[in-house]
Amino acid sequence: MSWAPAYVLHKDDQSRRLGTTRNQMLDDLCVLVGGIEAERLLIGDVSTGAGGSDLVRATNLAQAYVEIYGMSDEVGLRQFRSLDKNVRLPGLSEQQLHMLDEQISKLINGQQQRARSILEENKAALILLRDEVIEKKTLEMKSLAAILSKLQPETAKLVKQDEPANPEA
Repeated sequence: MSWAPAYVLHKDDQSRRLGTTRNQMLDDLCVLVGGIEAERLLIGDVSTGAGGSDLVRATNLAQAYVEIYGMSDEVGLRQFRSLDKNVRLPGLSEQQLHMLDEQISKLINGQQQRARSILEENKAALILLRDEVIEKKTLEMKSLAAILSKLQPETAKLVKQDEPANPEA
């Protein structure tokens, strides 16, 4: 990545060794569109930074959710996309293609609304984090917990619980 004003680098999540749950995928999607919503909330516009690679990743994740893993209640437990080639399976009708595209859009839009709601409820924390990132350029887990504890002590406890017991491990 040549330049990014802000991006999320995920730590190795041991809970995903055997796969990713439906709720984890929804949370990931919410985070991906959250950057776009944060820009809208803070600057009233969207940049190519948040709208670029995050949007590609969000679209790919939503496609996998609906078309590969069959996690959409509306579409059902069925595979419509090849896992190894990442292309839609042949022989799908126009109606099926429309339904898949509609469900992918609905999924992304739903998580976009969820992200917007979370960010609006926590705008003070968002502004504080934005200012800290602008000043320090990088924000580590301990710094994040310290900043959040100023506003929401219960949130900081959750962040600290997520840290590994031995940081050297």
